Amino acid sequence: QQAGPMTRTVVGWISESLNPLSGQRGPIAQPVPFPVPALYRVRLQEGAVIRSDVELSSLQIGHAPMGSVLTIVGRAFSEHPTDQCIERLQLAGGGGWVSVRLNLPPPSDDLVVELVGIDGAFDPDEPGIFHLDSQQRVMFEYHEPNPSVGESVDENVSNISSSSSPNRALRRLSTG
Repeated sequence: QQAGPMTRTVVGWISESLNPLSGQRGPIAQPVPFPVPALYRVRLQEGAVIRSDVELSSLQIGHAPMGSVLTIVGRAFSEHPTDQCIERLQLAGGGGWVSVRLNLPPPSDDLVVELVGIDGAFDPDEPGIFHLDSQQRVMFEYHEPNPSVGESVDENVSNISSSSSPNRALRRLSTG
């Protein structure tokens, strides 16, 4: 009999990369994608800023208004600010990243999104079709002409003027 790989569940924290002060650099562990895409609803009045990468300094590529339901396929933490890494969620189809909470000290670090369930459109027997469809939706949304591009939204501010219009809005508003 051939034994399979041994696994053990450990609860706690690890570093994702080696500390450069140790004289070594490189990854130790990488976050894995969600086994099944999750659905998160935007609950912040100002909506959710969508950025091109995990870091808050990356380019703002869109905006999801309050009530939008986002399909999420991964999770990571920003490296900056160094004193407080920010939990970030990756949108399906390469659609960018959103923060779970505002980048403000407690108690002002309001939730931006909340988990509402798993995506019923995902077929575990054919995951490639789901991801291709997601990529096509994202490409369509970002190539759609939008003549009313407004000011960018600052994730560090909880009160945003209603006059600032979003660059792009995700239009999926139901989980059905």
